[in-house]
Amino acid sequence: REGGEGGARLGKRGVENKWMNDMPEIHQFLDGFYMSRIGIRMLMGQHVALEEAAATAPQDNYIGLICTKVSPVAVARDAIEDARSICMRQYGDAPEVEVFGDESFTFAYVPGHLHQMLFELVKNSLRAVSDKYLDSDQMPPPLRVVI
Repeated sequence: REGGEGGARLGKRGVENKWMNDMPEIHQFLDGFYMSRIGIRMLMGQHVALEEAAATAPQDNYIGLICTKVSPVAVARDAIEDARSICMRQYGDAPEVEVFGDESFTFAYVPGHLHQMLFELVKNSLRAVSDKYLDSDQMPPPLRVVI
């Protein structure tokens, strides 16, 4: 589309990207700022979780926020359920999502962080597929999550 609203938006993006690429020190500062913020939030959350565990019965397989036996397949299923419920609320329907992976595979990680990452990826994918098939007579294909 030329000259329409989409063309104007695309043109502005090109100008913004050029401006942003000309200032690497701003990128470096913002990258450091956000990494510091994430690190501080993690340290505070870990401290609070450890204090709460000391005051109550500790959860099995947890050291503060860190679960020593996170199943990415289980976390993915929870994130998919949450993302599909939002898609259902927005579009009235949601494509199916298939998960492929070893249920017994586990590793040490923060389940909440993994859930947030997977939720955002699946939510964005559901939105893209739903938008593409919105006015179509065809059923949307299922999304596939491979762990």
